[in-house]
Amino acid sequence: MASFGLKVIRGTFGVAEHVAPRLTGRAAFELFCRTPREKRLSEGERRAIDRAADFMTEARHHRLKTRTGCVMVHEFRPEPGRASARTVLVIHGWRSRTEYMRTLIKAYRHEGYKVVSLDLPGHGQSQGRRLTLVSAVDAARVAGE
Repeated sequence: MASFGLKVIRGTFGVAEHVAPRLTGRAAFELFCRTPREKRLSEGERRAIDRAADFMTEARHHRLKTRTGCVMVHEFRPEPGRASARTVLVIHGWRSRTEYMRTLIKAYRHEGYKVVSLDLPGHGQSQGRRLTLVSAVDAARVAGE
């Protein structure tokens, strides 16, 4: 069942789309692109971040400038004794972050890959509260260079 706040938003947009469709569309898009606040992490999300703390110290962290702000990129070297043949770029999904990709990153490192993991705009340690497809592609382009 939808929360009271969600019901109010749906009702407001339902009326507004008939009165000012373009303005309502822009407002809906802005809400859709808004990323969750760090303060609103669930207990499980906080535990996952805490569990990954030691793992994250193994990375070199780079703050890179994009057209829409700055993103954080985490560079993990292959496991000791593994030759670094290639690099793989790991990008998480909505409401995620590098810490949640720990198992995947470890597997790539074990196979000898250097891993570059991107925190998308408004996620993880990257700046902002907004993510669009354009800003995600721009961030991936910058991280891959």
